[in-house]
Amino acid sequence: FDHAADATPIAEASGATLVGTAEQCDELRSRAMRAMPPRCVEVVPAGAAPGTAGTTDILPGVEITAVKHLHSAGVAPDAGDTGGLHVPVLPVPGTAIVDHPPTSEDLAHLVGRLPDAEGGSVLYRFRTAGTSLVWHDTSGPLDEQAPATYAALRDLRPVDVQLGAIQGFNQFTNGLRDPRRYIETLRPEVFVPTHHDDWAAGITTNGVNYKTPFFAELERVPAAERPREVRFLEDPTDYLRPDVLTFPLALDPVRLVRRCIGRGRLRVGLAGDLDLVTGVRVRLDRTYRSVGAPFTRTFSPATLRVTRSRRITATVRRSDGTTLTLRRTLPRCGVPRARGRG
Repeated sequence: FDHAADATPIAEASGATLVGTAEQCDELRSRAMRAMPPRCVEVVPAGAAPGTAGTTDILPGVEITAVKHLHSAGVAPDAGDTGGLHVPVLPVPGTAIVDHPPTSEDLAHLVGRLPDAEGGSVLYRFRTAGTSLVWHDTSGPLDEQAPATYAALRDLRPVDVQLGAIQGFNQFTNGLRDPRRYIETLRPEVFVPTHHDDWAAGITTNGVNYKTPFFAELERVPAAERPREVRFLEDPTDYLRPDVLTFPLALDPVRLVRRCIGRGRLRVGLAGDLDLVTGVRVRLDRTYRSVGAPFTRTFSPATLRVTRSRRITATVRRSDGTTLTLRRTLPRCGVPRARGRG
C-alpha cells in the first residue's frame, strides 16, 4: 500500500511499463480501470525466495537486474555484528501532517489499500555505458530473515550509485543497522539516502533528523569500504535541484576499428562503450553492410572485401535516436592503391 498504491494509475496515464514480481504484476493488473491493463514484466517468478534475481531488456541500452529482498520489519534487538547494542532511532515529532494534511479522498485511498498483499520487495540495478545504479525503497532485516540474499546483492558489484531507504520499522530496535548492511554489501561509490521523510505521523520524522544517526551508523563501516560520497536529500530544497541526482556516465568513446584478415579482406567493428548502440551501417565504396546487436568490445561480425577505396565509413545508430558517423582510412590488405589521374 505504501509503495505501489498508485503504480497502476501512473502507468495507465503515462504508458509506462511496470516491472516486479509475478504476484505484484497480478495485483497491479487487477487494479486497471481500462479494458487493456498496463504491461507488467514479471522479472521474478511466483513464489520466489528472497535473493532470487531476474533480468529484463525493456530499455534499449540499459541492463536491468531485479533482486527480490525484504520489506523493513522490526525484529528483536541484535547484540551487534560490530559489538554492542544498536541505538534505537526514534522519530522527532514533525508538523508535516499539520502543514500538509491529506485530503479525505487521498486518506480513503490510502486506507483502502492497507490490506493489499505485498508480493515481495524488489531492488533494481540499472547498468548502462559501464555505470551501474542500484535503487531500493526499503531495507529489510536480512540477517535474521533472509541472509542468503546478501550473496545476490554482492553479485551486483561494482556499484557506482546506490539510492537506498534508510528509514524502516527496524529502527526502533536496531537503529539503522539494516541500511548499513545493504551499503556494506553493495559497496557503492556514491550513496543517496531515500525514504526518510515525514510521511507517517508518529512513525517518521523530517529527513534531516536522520542525518546524525545515519552518519554515526556509517562510522561502523571500515573507512576504506565506505561510500566515497553521500548525497543527503533534504526536504524541500533538494527536491528542486536536479543536480543532486545527476550522475556522470564514464563513457569510453565509440570507435571504428579495422584489421586485415588476409589478402583483400578486411574485418571491421566497433570498440568502446557499446551499450547504447543499436545498429551499424558500414560503407566501403558502394558496398554497404548492416550489422545488428549484440556487439562485442573488439570486432563486430562484418567482413568486407577491400577494393581500391581509401576510406571506410560507419553510421552508428544509438538507442536515444541519434546517429554517429565514424570514418577511418583503410589498410592496404595486399591491394594496391588506386592512382590519381592527371
